[in-house]
Amino acid sequence: MTDIPARPEMQIQSWGDDPAGAFEHLLCHHGARVLVDGSNSELICPPHLRGKRFTLDFELEPVVPIPDLVADREGISATLSFGREPYVTFVPWSAVIMMGPMHAARVEAPPARTNLRVV
Repeated sequence: MTDIPARPEMQIQSWGDDPAGAFEHLLCHHGARVLVDGSNSELICPPHLRGKRFTLDFELEPVVPIPDLVADREGISATLSFGREPYVTFVPWSAVIMMGPMHAARVEAPPARTNLRVV
């Protein structure tokens, strides 16, 4: 597994079989920034994001509420706003490259994705 460089004040943890728990933890404590592989065939997202890596930011109490936000065994689903237009999205865990706290300046992927990691 490739180690991911971290700032000294941050710990790297492997969340193994519970990415939904990792997402919930981040959401409740920091907000969650999720780096997504837009080429994943199971991903449901706006067409302009297909085939690209992109980030999604989730806050515990966002300015625009997300009443249908769900993180479960399959992935993250929610109606999100893109360009002020609502869009039903589904991000399977297989499309999640990295998750980290929202206060992180950037969430970057390791050279090759071998396992889901939370920074």
